[in-house]
Amino acid sequence: MPSPGCSHKIRPIRQFPVHGTAPAHLYALVGEQSVKAEFVNNSKSDTYKIEIRRNKDNSLIVEAFELAAGKSISTLTLLEAPEFGNVDCTVTVTAFRDGKQIGTLNTELTLHTAYLWPKEVQ
Repeated sequence: MPSPGCSHKIRPIRQFPVHGTAPAHLYALVGEQSVKAEFVNNSKSDTYKIEIRRNKDNSLIVEAFELAAGKSISTLTLLEAPEFGNVDCTVTVTAFRDGKQIGTLNTELTLHTAYLWPKEVQ
């Protein structure tokens, strides 16, 4: 299993210079809606709009959010408390400069959901 710190470094692409990081995996507990997730915008001027959708039905797992240049977030709130299992998702990062869309980049993400075992079972 990948470590919780595993992430995709989003590197500049010739036509679409995205400077930031997005996690490759999110880890949640069954019934909980808060997940740790580090998204970073290392751009000096661009704003990124980020959407995370289930591949199965294209539904959002979190509200779309924006990251201003130089900003980051470390926690997301899932729209629904997840059930046990893994969910394949697509992260769509859309970059805006001076109010105009300059490009879109897609990357993969997996939401892993597990039960927290009581201490006496461990």
